[in-house]
Amino acid sequence: MFFNLAPGLKAQFTLGFFMGSLLKLILFNANICKLKEGYCRTELLAWCNMNEKQIEGLDRNEVYSKNMSLETEPAYSVSASTVRPLIEYLHDKGMSHAEIKAQHEGAMLCLAESDARVSVNEYHALWKTTIAFSKNEALGLNLALTQNCLEMGIVGHVVFNSDTMRLGLENYIRLFRIVNDSLLLYLDEDFNHGHLVFRHQSIKHYCIPDIERSFVISAKRCQYWLGVQQPFVGVYFQHKPPSYAEQYRKVFKCPVYFNQPDSKIVFDRKALDLPPKHHNPSLKEATLQYANQLLDELRQTKLSEQIRRMIERSLNHKESDVQSIAQKLNMSKEALYKRLKMEGQVFQKLLDNVRLNKACQLLTYSSISPTEIAYILGFSELSAFSRAFKRWTGVSPRVYRANGLSY
Repeated sequence: MFFNLAPGLKAQFTLGFFMGSLLKLILFNANICKLKEGYCRTELLAWCNMNEKQIEGLDRNEVYSKNMSLETEPAYSVSASTVRPLIEYLHDKGMSHAEIKAQHEGAMLCLAESDARVSVNEYHALWKTTIAFSKNEALGLNLALTQNCLEMGIVGHVVFNSDTMRLGLENYIRLFRIVNDSLLLYLDEDFNHGHLVFRHQSIKHYCIPDIERSFVISAKRCQYWLGVQQPFVGVYFQHKPPSYAEQYRKVFKCPVYFNQPDSKIVFDRKALDLPPKHHNPSLKEATLQYANQLLDELRQTKLSEQIRRMIERSLNHKESDVQSIAQKLNMSKEALYKRLKMEGQVFQKLLDNVRLNKACQLLTYSSISPTEIAYILGFSELSAFSRAFKRWTGVSPRVYRANGLSY
């Protein structure tokens, strides 16, 4: 792996929407000068069993800690190479494979099957077990410091055997679903810097030790493969500063920011043109072919995710109804409904989920009026949006924004 960061596509908002929110976004974070499409950092308050009075005074970190989920959420998973270091750590520190299997049977498949997939929930549970066993809250940072940067999964070999880091990152962003399909990546560039951002499909999948390890191992690999001793000029995290925050600054040796809208690594843009040392074009082609095969297998099994992404792109164009989506997929509505049912999904819930996430994002990080948000989400009028939002969350858009859950 290069950077375990996540992305989203740049938002295609109307000019009035963009200009209305630009100033506040710049003031909020000097590095954010435009909205980017993706998923909000908060989820259904209703799933937390809270009403309007109960959320008064509740800060956003408390909201994040609730066990929130969506009925239509896909079964996200991670690769075996992502899970294996945790199992090896536990075993090296004295926990037997039998003891690990008793708690995390699914994760243990990674030792026997190199192409095994482990659910994101199981992976995060394994992190909790590992940290509890080690009695080290900063294990995400510390584990990465001891990890051999030459030990990489299939995607990492594609990246660091590319002719340049730009080419490597292009493949990394495209192939990242193999590593962890609960994350979306994108690369943004300004005049001097590259910003590699990762965004979670759902905030409940945000895992602090996983992000810590990802960022540190990324820095180590850049140092080794690019010969750059100070690879980053800034690192950004969505979580609040932990008790061991000072370790971050010692490890990264650059400015570290917490409570950010996205987690990202910022680096010198010139690094994109650097060739990785000792890169092997033949190895890159072989690993790329295999990675593409793995990616195709993932895509073929998740029509619901494909539909979800199509809905996201179509919201502003009023083409997110089932008939429009079915036509784009060259299938009938009946066939689409049948395929979704096989995955345990329902089209209307997918549409509601996308609208909810987008609404939460706009209410949280912009000053866009509820009327404009209703238009962006494809509602005919504000009242329809307000009724739907309260049905989803148990609170109105006004209350959601007013209770500290918005910028």
